[in-house]
Amino acid sequence: MAGALGLDREFFESILVPQVMLYGFLGFKPTVGGCEIPPRLPSDWPSLTIARIHLHDHVLDVSVASRTIEVIDHTPDRGSVDVSVPAGWSLKRTSTALAGQLARGPAGSRMSKRPM
Repeated sequence: MAGALGLDREFFESILVPQVMLYGFLGFKPTVGGCEIPPRLPSDWPSLTIARIHLHDHVLDVSVASRTIEVIDHTPDRGSVDVSVPAGWSLKRTSTALAGQLARGPAGSRMSKRPM
């Protein structure tokens, strides 16, 4: 049913939930050399994980739990990303290559290759 409300394109509001999670609760803030992550989780949330954050030619997974922030960089061959965390928080960094799992899409965008 072409032209029906919401069927041709996603509603703009559909991106608001991921943005609230990333910038609100996770506190993610891009910087020139990386990012700052001052989490603001509600007190009854034990953890939060956001996967596949694209930042400065890197693909990151960020997990927050028990005053520990874990950052997994899936593109370590592109150098390192500076990550700042608040005092009293510990940072755990891991690198893992996604060789062959990222492909360039139109206009330099990135998309994952998924088995059909």
